[in-house]
Amino acid sequence: MRIAISAIALAASVIPATLVSQSVQYRSPAGVEYRSQNDTGPIARAEKALAAEPRNIERIIALGVAQSGARQFREAIETFSRGLTIAPNNALLLRWRGHRYLSVREFDRATADLTRGAQLDSSIYGIWYHLGVLRFAKGDFAGASDAFKRALPIAPDSSERTGATDWLWMSLMRAGKEAEATAMLARHPDSIPANNAYARRLKLYRGEIQPNDLFTPADTSDIQIATLSYGLGNWYLVRGHPQSARRWFERSVQSGGWPAFGFIVSEIELHRLGENQNNLDSVTAAAVTRLLAQFDATQSATGKLNAAGRAGLFSDDAIFLNAFGGRSDGRASIDSTWARMYRSTTFDSAHIEIIDRKQRLIAPGVVLVDHLECLTGQRGPNSGRELPPRATHITLILRREPNADWKIVYYRAGDLRQLAQRPSVCSKPPGS
Repeated sequence: MRIAISAIALAASVIPATLVSQSVQYRSPAGVEYRSQNDTGPIARAEKALAAEPRNIERIIALGVAQSGARQFREAIETFSRGLTIAPNNALLLRWRGHRYLSVREFDRATADLTRGAQLDSSIYGIWYHLGVLRFAKGDFAGASDAFKRALPIAPDSSERTGATDWLWMSLMRAGKEAEATAMLARHPDSIPANNAYARRLKLYRGEIQPNDLFTPADTSDIQIATLSYGLGNWYLVRGHPQSARRWFERSVQSGGWPAFGFIVSEIELHRLGENQNNLDSVTAAAVTRLLAQFDATQSATGKLNAAGRAGLFSDDAIFLNAFGGRSDGRASIDSTWARMYRSTTFDSAHIEIIDRKQRLIAPGVVLVDHLECLTGQRGPNSGRELPPRATHITLILRREPNADWKIVYYRAGDLRQLAQRPSVCSKPPGS
């Protein structure tokens, strides 16, 4: 009788896919909300199959995988958790729930699930692979190397083998084991061809292609851009070029492909670089990082943003000077300036890429930000023709307000037209 009641409760707890809205899955440190997608059929079919056999572990996993396909990761976590009430020692359920805890950045819970899964069954590739990603994200590069070494021989197909090879190389390089990383690539553990982002990144590591060849015109999906951008950023980082690395980590985050491991680790890398490259204490650095992340997010979608959201980054007494000599004083005037800008179609196809940024504390509660960016794809307001690339130097002064929030109190932009004409500085980014 108890089993029958449990089965009925489990079936009733499956929420129909059509009733699940685009729920918040992850809120970044900058306050950006990332949401799930609507079901296009797979979730509804998996729910129907599970309703017929509510204690079938394979069908529970199938539903969780379908939910994950629509970026409904928190719903998938609930599904796998229900399965674990039926089969608490099922290593596959722990593998999948740990993976999805990783997707929503609940790293400690992910580590607990995957570690326990490995103790129950050490032959599951996905457990070791995702443990490796977790350890890498936490900065345990030696531990990540060990996990990917365990994953690589049991990779189920060429695509996964290529991914494990890529992450193993990155882990060894970051652990300071360059000779071992080079020797591993020379053995070609990824000898069976695969057609994915990792295969192209491995060509870059081996010197078979150059950075400009990494992206192709087909690379338009947010996950693909996030994955390729992180790989290129890490490649620059291990070669001693942190500013170039930062540009590509920022590109990864700007892609919108938030479930990608490249996106997840790019957020962490940017935080690490921010801590290492300025004179700010940790509390100030975190607050400034959040404000600048919001500033960057508004830049990467200029033609689509709510103007009030952008203006909300400024203080009530802020001063705004644009690249053409226009000036706005005070929040109300700045609100009007951004509203007018976003009503125009001149930026609808524009892309802004950060070239460099430095920040330093110049007084208690006051931070100076020196920012260089490239604008491509802007169109003339009257002609509609695409304008030449623009390099813009922006000076920001940030101030901590009495309520402890940080705001922009001074914004000045200036064009650097000669710099913009250099192809290596301002060029349309691949995959844009």
